Amino acid sequence: MDRDVFEGKWKQIKGEAKAWWGRLTDNDLDQADGKFDVLTGLLQEKYGYTRQRAIEEIDQRITEYEAGRMAKPGPAPSGDWRNSILPSLLRKEHDVKKYTRVSVQTIHSQRRSS
Repeated sequence: MDRDVFEGKWKQIKGEAKAWWGRLTDNDLDQADGKFDVLTGLLQEKYGYTRQRAIEEIDQRITEYEAGRMAKPGPAPSGDWRNSILPSLLRKEHDVKKYTRVSVQTIHSQRRSS
């Protein structure tokens, strides 16, 4: 990961970093303050990682964080919320009714044949 990008996103990921690396205290995270090299050193110190392992750990966590952020649906586009949510709810209800109808028909046909 580009270290400038890391530093720019530090405020967003600081809370996650506390969960990722529970051995790091609030003071440690304040000390890191988005500085990649400082966080790398703290991971080496607290977890016994090699420098390379610490860099890989940070890269992996940030990549997963970014992928998770991209996968989360954002707010509905402008307009009435029903225009975006209601059709999907209706589709789900339709699918449930369709499945139920097919299941009931299958049960009735099995009863007739026995």
